[in-house]
Amino acid sequence: MKKTIVIVVLLAVAAGGGVVWYLNRPTAPDIQPAELLPEDTLVMIEAVHLKESVDAFRAGPLGQAFSGIDLPACMGAFNADPEEIERVSRLQSLLKASVDSPWFDILFGDLAVMAVMRPDPASLRVPSERLWHESAVMVLRPKKPAEMIQWVGKMFSGDVTITPQNTEGVLMDRVDTGDGRPLFVAVHRGLGLVAMDPKPIVRCLGHREADAFRPLSASDDYAALRTELSAPAEGRCFVYIDLHAVLDIGLGAANRQNTGDADTAEAEKLWKGFNQAGPVIGAVMTDNGQVLHHRWRIRYNPTELSPEAARLLGGAPETNSTLPWVPETVLYYGWQNNLDQILASVLDFSRLDAEETAEFRNEFEARTGVDFEDAVNAFGRQVAVIIQDIRIGAMFPVPELALLAEVGQPEVIHRLMEAVVRNFGVAMKTETDEGGFIRYVPLPFGEDISPAYAIRDGFLVTASSRGFLKDLLAQKSVGKNLSDSPFFGAVDKSLTDPNNQAAYLRLDRAAARTGDLIKWVISLAVMTGKADDANQMIYLSGKVVEPILHALAQYPAVGSRTILRENGIHADVYILKPRPE
Repeated sequence: MKKTIVIVVLLAVAAGGGVVWYLNRPTAPDIQPAELLPEDTLVMIEAVHLKESVDAFRAGPLGQAFSGIDLPACMGAFNADPEEIERVSRLQSLLKASVDSPWFDILFGDLAVMAVMRPDPASLRVPSERLWHESAVMVLRPKKPAEMIQWVGKMFSGDVTITPQNTEGVLMDRVDTGDGRPLFVAVHRGLGLVAMDPKPIVRCLGHREADAFRPLSASDDYAALRTELSAPAEGRCFVYIDLHAVLDIGLGAANRQNTGDADTAEAEKLWKGFNQAGPVIGAVMTDNGQVLHHRWRIRYNPTELSPEAARLLGGAPETNSTLPWVPETVLYYGWQNNLDQILASVLDFSRLDAEETAEFRNEFEARTGVDFEDAVNAFGRQVAVIIQDIRIGAMFPVPELALLAEVGQPEVIHRLMEAVVRNFGVAMKTETDEGGFIRYVPLPFGEDISPAYAIRDGFLVTASSRGFLKDLLAQKSVGKNLSDSPFFGAVDKSLTDPNNQAAYLRLDRAAARTGDLIKWVISLAVMTGKADDANQMIYLSGKVVEPILHALAQYPAVGSRTILRENGIHADVYILKPRPE
């Protein structure tokens, strides 16, 4: 008996020692996913602590709204095929069970990367699903060693069949679940690779000893974006996109279609001129507990831009001069300083012959009394759009909006505005204001619709109504504007700096107004006798749209800015998080 006990103890000690050795055995140092992915990776999305992020999202307003949507029931309301409804129902249940599984935390709790590699040109004509399978791969750094997870999976997989295989010298496992396509899994220095086809894994692990293999981490553009976007704080999500390669594929597909449309050809020419500068995109999301900050960077070689692209991307940042006009309670406000470029693009005569160009210029001058070049040159660079509100109570929705445009020659603008109104055959009235005069068109729809304009302090200020225009003109003299809003202040991390573009949205109010507009559309459908359409719209609105809008309304405000740098574009988006309960 004693001998038996001794043997059991020795076996237990040996087993324990084996486990300790397994968990602490010397291993090759871990590497980063970018060291496994090839340099020609199109897209890489990296999530740190994915399980925590997923749980935080599910606990938030949007996560709760999406989880409460019964997709199969919605599909049934729109008469979807029963088999498709059943498939979606199974997929929804499987997804929920997978995320709630403890293995999800083990596999995705540390680092998860989704990548798409550049497909072989010969593969671009294959079905999109197959192309996706042959190009996409997921790289994981589990909380426990990848080898151990694979070992546990082989022991306790149950109805899962795991078959080792060697593809082009790369060892991997084929995982058959009996439901859908197989998965292919490989392990390399603490990282697990998962794909729907062996090819992506072979591209990552095959021929690594050969000098021809260059990893994504060796790319100068990737390294520069990674360095820039890692400061001042590490983000939970990092995105890299080889925009040059993506546009190459897209432009190649467009060339094969060859629609012959002049506008399409002009757009392709501009994109090609931009793409020859080798653009790449990097992005990172950080969360300080109050504001979600999305930082986007587009890098390119400015010396390789076409003249047209260089002109569009060559605008210098400047101080926003329209901010003093903007009410504190504005619904939406957008500003940019490329009005001259917009006018040049819209009024581009390069696609017309000399006779057509001359005919247009002569007709323009005959209708307006202003030379075409003088009209274009009368405007400056800055332009802004203001939406104060959308009034729903009338017969149809009426937006309360305004447009501000910088002008250098007010007398030319006055002549243009008079000509526009005259050509519409309506009379314009004048009202004296302390800063000058207001011109407006009285229409039979009430005070809410009476287009008006004035020129003040170097800006043409137009509004949907005379009353709103007068409010804006008074706004600037009062001195209290959008900068005094606590919501704007919360997202104003760089919006009032010299920029090329800035925007601000009261997301909570926008969500409420969207809900009101949907109700108005449904009422219109009912009144016009479209009962079937109305019933489906009512169901979709109540079961899907309203919960999502209610969730969006918990996020008070969003702000963004864009600035053109010497070798790239910097964009930042700031989202004010929901207030604590």
